[in-house]
Amino acid sequence: MSFSAYLVGTWERRLGIGTTIQIINPTDRHLDVIVAFFDDNEKCLKCIRSEEPLSPNDLWEIPVGKLKRKKFGVVKIISLDPESKKIMLGIVGFKRHYLAAKEPEGIEVAFSESPLAAIPGNKYAEVEYKLIRKRCNC
Repeated sequence: MSFSAYLVGTWERRLGIGTTIQIINPTDRHLDVIVAFFDDNEKCLKCIRSEEPLSPNDLWEIPVGKLKRKKFGVVKIISLDPESKKIMLGIVGFKRHYLAAKEPEGIEVAFSESPLAAIPGNKYAEVEYKLIRKRCNC
């Protein structure tokens, strides 16, 4: 797995499943991060920015709550230089799906974790960043 300026993955809310998105900055630089959530019809549901730049070795964990009653979709994540706001390589990410089920012995929790896809090069990140800013107003 390598780091990128552009990560993509899925989020899930069907059948009681939840998703947490984890973004890590493994570099020695600070990075701004934008996260955009889309539904399965490519409609932007929510866009958030990191409140502070992610410091070196920092982790940002985002529990995916209810997004306008949608059940599943796509998450797109872009990293930027905090000063110039230009696309900058430097993030890795994971998605964790979890399910809590009531059993006779109590609550059982199951989860799976997988990496978010790192899209190579800045070419795609730059195009997607423009689209996210336009469609999501962030």
